[in-house]
Amino acid sequence: MNSTVRKNGGITIIDMSGNIKSPADLDSFSQVINAEIGREDTKILLNFKDVSFINSSGLGRLILASKKIAEISGTLQVTNLSEDLEELFTFTRLKDKMAVYKNEAEALQALAGS
Repeated sequence: MNSTVRKNGGITIIDMSGNIKSPADLDSFSQVINAEIGREDTKILLNFKDVSFINSSGLGRLILASKKIAEISGTLQVTNLSEDLEELFTFTRLKDKMAVYKNEAEALQALAGS
């Protein structure tokens, strides 16, 4: 898994690519999100455009990150899920726990208003 971090106003966007399944992928995934939460960035958007797979451990880390950012009154949102990942988020009810947007522009508009 690879990631890049960029800013758009007061919103941190983390672009992710590859798979989130090996122990190294999971550690990298957690580290990049936790680093931004540690900076007290309160609006984080995860761009999954180039992510092809995330396993149950990755979903668990995503839930933990969501709880951690909620503790500082922030939001963690997701955009650009593939069809398979969207089904996974629906099946696991993650879509009930965090906002999922079809594209980055929609997500940024929603985050700018929150």
